[in-house]
Amino acid sequence: MTTRTERQLLHEVDINAPVERVWELISDVRNAPQWSSQARKVFAFGGTTKLGTFSVNLNHRGVIAWPTWAKVTDFQPGKRFANEVGMAGATWVFELEPGPKDGTTRLRQFRETYYPRGFIAGRIVTPAMGGEQPYNEFMGARVGESLEKIKNIVETG
Repeated sequence: MTTRTERQLLHEVDINAPVERVWELISDVRNAPQWSSQARKVFAFGGTTKLGTFSVNLNHRGVIAWPTWAKVTDFQPGKRFANEVGMAGATWVFELEPGPKDGTTRLRQFRETYYPRGFIAGRIVTPAMGGEQPYNEFMGARVGESLEKIKNIVETG
């Protein structure tokens, strides 16, 4: 079976803080509930987040609650952080680079989705969320909101 990957839901924001400060926040999987539209609690195993860190996440949207498990698949300090949610057939990626002004950061987030989707994502979770297109529209709007939350946390923190 052929697998294809699709980059989706790309958003970016400029943050008035150095890359190191933004990295400190986004590279710890336990911080995700501070900005995520769905993650309510993240239990990370193995101490400090690093390449290979495994986590169990408790998610909630409306009346639906569900667990996911994830693994950090890319960890390049100050540059790139990726967290694969295997059962959803997706990897959430942050990319960081110096912003347009000294001492600022451009933070980009997107989702890489794998097709065909696995049984849980394709047959249970996505249909429960109203189907793939409505779910993607919902998540697309939330990625921008998440980046604004990260910006606010870092700039006021």
